[in-house]
Amino acid sequence: MKMLFLSKKKVLPFLLLFLVDFFIITGFAYAQEIVIAGNPAAPSISAEDIKRIYLGFVKALPDGTPVKLLIMKRVPEIFYSKVAGLSRKDFRTHWLIKALSGEGIPPREAEEDEIVSLIKSDKGAIGVISADRARKEGLKILLEIK
Repeated sequence: MKMLFLSKKKVLPFLLLFLVDFFIITGFAYAQEIVIAGNPAAPSISAEDIKRIYLGFVKALPDGTPVKLLIMKRVPEIFYSKVAGLSRKDFRTHWLIKALSGEGIPPREAEEDEIVSLIKSDKGAIGVISADRARKEGLKILLEIK
């Protein structure tokens, strides 16, 4: 039986590529704390209501303002598990079913700058962004995700 041995020069690039992919996929590369932020004029919302909003079961804030859901394009996996109680794949499947059945519009994916701008200009907009950015911009932090 012939054994195949690879030199360190051949293995190292593959190992590095694997580690980079692993950390990006697991969210390690996004070490910042994230929050659900809203317009400063928006009413406070419980964690349970935020979950129901992000799953499409509630379509308005407690004061009746229609909700516009926003998510960063590269949101960490922790958002899906902590807020929605689902994996990223299950969250997307959930929204695909709701959209196809006419029961709701999935959260809009956008860059953080666009999310901040939309939240500032629309009382009903809530979005997932970095905690530092939400504080810097004076947005209302509705839920800290840790």
